[in-house]
Order: sequence, then structure tokens, then C-alpha cells
Amino acid sequence: MSEWASRKTLARRVSRHRAAVAGAAVVVLVLLVAIFAPLLAPFDPGVQALDSGLSGPSWSHWLGQDRLGRDMLSRLVHGARISVAVGLGT
Repeated sequence: MSEWASRKTLARRVSRHRAAVAGAAVVVLVLLVAIFAPLLAPFDPGVQALDSGLSGPSWSHWLGQDRLGRDMLSRLVHGARISVAVGLGT
């Protein structure tokens, strides 16, 4: 059996399992978020706005702000980059 045929068979077997497809989709999503983090993050993740800290979700800050006024979505997106780098580095 050629290498291409064995890969095709493996892809067919994996695609039958919904959990495997869902897991692969999550991994691909995290990788895409990590790659495009600078484009997706609306604010700098380290900039503090002490006057507007600890606020809930709003139109300008979709996941809210922590007690130091940092945007949680930006921190989450940039944190994905670090997580992927650590995962690939080990």
C-alpha cells in the first residue's frame, strides 16, 4: 500500500469519529488564533487603564476588563500564542 493510500485511509477512519473531528477543529482554531493574534486583538494586552478596571463585557471590551483595566479578549488571544509556542517547544 502506498503512503498516499494509507494517509487517505487514515483520514477516512478519523473523519468517521465526531470527537476526533471536533478535537481537530479546536486545535486548528487555536492555531489560527495564535497565528493571527495581532490582527484579532482589539487592544494591547499589557496596557493598563486603572480608571476603568474590573468591568464586565461591553461593546468595546467583549470579555470585559480585569481589575487593572486590561482587555481580557486581547490577553486571551495573545496567551494562545504563548500556549502554542510552549506546546510546540516541548
